[in-house]
This record gives sequence, C-alpha cells and structure tokens, in this order.
Amino acid sequence: MLACHAAGRGRPRPRLITCTVGALAALALLLLCAPAGVAADGEYEVPDPIIKAFSPKGLSVSIPDSEGVELFAFHGNVNRELGEREAGEMSMDIRKKSKEGLWTYQSQRKLKVGDVINYWLYVQRFGRGYERLGQTFYVTELARDPGKVDESEPPKRTPKSGQGQGSSRGSGWRELADKEDKEPALEPTFESRQIIVIEGRPPAAYRPQQSRPPPPPPSYEGGRRK
Repeated sequence: MLACHAAGRGRPRPRLITCTVGALAALALLLLCAPAGVAADGEYEVPDPIIKAFSPKGLSVSIPDSEGVELFAFHGNVNRELGEREAGEMSMDIRKKSKEGLWTYQSQRKLKVGDVINYWLYVQRFGRGYERLGQTFYVTELARDPGKVDESEPPKRTPKSGQGQGSSRGSGWRELADKEDKEPALEPTFESRQIIVIEGRPPAAYRPQQSRPPPPPPSYEGGRRK
C-alpha cells in the first residue's frame, strides 16, 4: 500500500493509492505473451503485413500466423484508387500457411520503383472476419527474387574430367604445364632431330631400294643391232 500527499489548501491530507503487484505482473505477462495480431484485451487485430516487390517481377504480402486463423485475403490496385472492400485487380484468398508460419499472397505482377499499391486485408479467425482497410504501400526498392536466376552474372563453367581441382594429375602437373607454356620453345639440335613421317611414308633416304630387272639382250637382225 502506497501513500502520497495531494497539494491543496490547508493541511495536506493523505491520499491512499492501492496497487496490487500481482495485477501489474499479470498485465505485463499478457502483453508479452499475446500472439501476433491479438490486442491486450484479447481481441484479434490484423497485423501489419510484410510486403516485398521483386526484380524483374513479383510481389509478396505476408502476415504471421496466429491461433485460429483459417483464411487470409489480399485485395489491391497498382497506381489506382481502391474502393472500400473492392475486389481490386489483385485479389486472392489464401487458405494454407507456409512452412515458415506465414500466410502469404504472391503475384507475378511487374513493378517498378515509385509504384503505389492501394490495398486492404481480410483474415478469418475462429469463423469470424477481421479487416484492415485503406492501406497504402510505396515501392521504394526491388529485391532480388531468391527463386530466380540472375541473368547479369555469367554462368559458372564446370571443369571437364581431368581438369581443375578434381584432376588426378594434381597441382604439380598444372604448375609444370604452366611453366612450359611460359618458357619459349627451343629449336631442336641436330642430335635431337627426329625423322618426320610425311603422308605416311618414310623419307627417300630411308626408302628401301627396289630391284630393277636387267635390260633385255640386244637383238641382231640382218647383221645389224636393233
């Protein structure tokens, strides 16, 4: 029990303020342990969504899961006014949460920096509907979609068999090959020259001599040599 004095005319009178420590502790515990979207008085409120615009295209709108949520709906327009509870050009009901515990709306809408998204949300929890009306999101940046391949980066080449770190020849062979590539080729000496086979035949100096038949004997006709 706490006592304080209230300022006033005449003799100050004591004012008693009763405060229960247990009630304060219970209130603090309620505020800390309240699930997402649930106010301190236990009434559910649609939480602030997590909105991301992607490059080259794509949009995602997510809210965290809460006990009893059965459906999440997103309705929106891009760069155009959206009437209260109007379906909008982007409209979808999500009936299953993701593995990460999020209720997520996804679209392949192409957006750019400066676009304005007017939207409203609807959540059904324990059979009762809750709305978040008259919301606006400004696209200030485009995030990279993790599910897309960045075409600006060249694809990485996979080393062929026998090359790269997985080569059975090892790094010593690569160092030797690099050294040979950098050193200029030397003209072979006379002793180191080898016979080069041209068109599949050995040089003439090493071609075996073919035997020639002897010339026929001269014939004589009428006493004259023919």
